[in-house]
Amino acid sequence: DHEKRSDHNIDLDFMKDIFIKKDTVGLDKFEKLVSRLSYKPLIGDSNLWADLPKEDGADELISFLSFKYGKDNLRILSAPVDDESIVGKREWLKIHFPFLLDTASFETNKYIYSGKGKLLIDDRPKNITLWRNKGGIGVLHKDVSSTIQILT
Repeated sequence: DHEKRSDHNIDLDFMKDIFIKKDTVGLDKFEKLVSRLSYKPLIGDSNLWADLPKEDGADELISFLSFKYGKDNLRILSAPVDDESIVGKREWLKIHFPFLLDTASFETNKYIYSGKGKLLIDDRPKNITLWRNKGGIGVLHKDVSSTIQILT
C-alpha cells in the first residue's frame, strides 16, 4: 500500500510535519509507519543522547529561568525513548547542566507532573495542551528568544 504512494517526500519538512500532526490531527497509514521507523536509530544507544550538542541559546534560557524562578525551582522533564536514552540524557545533563541532574525526571506522560502554577516549556503541542488541561502553565517552545519574551 505505501509503496504505491508518491505524494510524500521523506525529507526534514515531512518529518517535522509528522511530529506536529501526531500531536494534533493524526497520521495516515504511511505517516504512522515512517513515524514508528524514525525512532529505530534512537534505540539502544546512550552515547547518541549523551553526545547531543547543546541547543543554541540553551545557556541563555537556563540563566533567564534561574534568575526569574530561582535555580532551585528548575526541573528537567524529558520523555524517554528507551532505558538507554535515560542513561544518555543523564550523562548529557551531568556535562552541561549538572545542577539539574538530581531533580531530572524522565516521563512520557509529562502532564502527570502538572498542577496549578507549574510551568512546562516544551516543543510538542500535545504536551502543552495536556499540561494546561491539568491546570498548569504551558509555553510552546519554538526558539529561545520567543520563550523568554512570553515569560517576561
